[in-house]
Amino acid sequence: MQWYSPWGWGFPGWHIECSVMSMEYLGETFDLHLGGEDLIFPHHECEIAQAESLTGKPLARYWVHTRFLLVEGEKMSKSKGNFFTVRELIFPPEAGGQGIDPMALRYALISGKYREPLNFTRKHLRDSIRIVQRYQEAARHVEAALESDRSGPDRLGDRLSTIYDKTLEALCDDLNTPVALATALEGVKLILGFGDQLNRASAESARRWLDQIDALLGFVYPPERPCAHTRREKDPFVEKVERLLAERDAARRAATSPGPMPFASNFCRWASK
Repeated sequence: MQWYSPWGWGFPGWHIECSVMSMEYLGETFDLHLGGEDLIFPHHECEIAQAESLTGKPLARYWVHTRFLLVEGEKMSKSKGNFFTVRELIFPPEAGGQGIDPMALRYALISGKYREPLNFTRKHLRDSIRIVQRYQEAARHVEAALESDRSGPDRLGDRLSTIYDKTLEALCDDLNTPVALATALEGVKLILGFGDQLNRASAESARRWLDQIDALLGFVYPPERPCAHTRREKDPFVEKVERLLAERDAARRAATSPGPMPFASNFCRWASK
């Protein structure tokens, strides 16, 4: 998939759309560019060549490339029958799925270091389900304690704050999610260790900590309830995206000829500024 130009052999221009979109919405230089390891060449190198030859500036300050996903020690493949989609895993059985908690799936997928291949196994998924259930159990204990009138000093605040700091520190160390998850789990054990004797002051600290961990790692509460005690309004961004998707579908149906690709014309307009 190469073509010859006056400057030598080149690669298909689908890389242009990524250069255009990133610079249009993030600027000529931005902090993070992510992707799978298979995109390092030619896709990301072409992005760099296009953008940096135009602007003379670095396209991204940090490049984060994830390794491939394995299933039971083998490469995921439809021909091997070990191919899963998120929909197949999380949809309820009556809808043809396996009914797995989406938060447990998220936990399983972030439990490996991004620089190393992740081996997705049934045992790994079962372990993730049990761990997320422990977080949910801790959240129930906290909510029950907040509704009680048990008085007493806060015996959790300082210790949970230290655990949160260590969790954040692990993520700041090249996104070391295995260490972050192991550290955060110590906080859950601490909360559950109080059982039904959790007083209100300690419960307030515990709820604050659970909210912080959810904001950091995103698996404590279901997506429709980011915080158990916070009401979520209709997201205006979702409404905008749904409207744009409908407009795109309508434009596709109305199109009679392919015409010039939008990202190519956008790039030409941007480059001519």
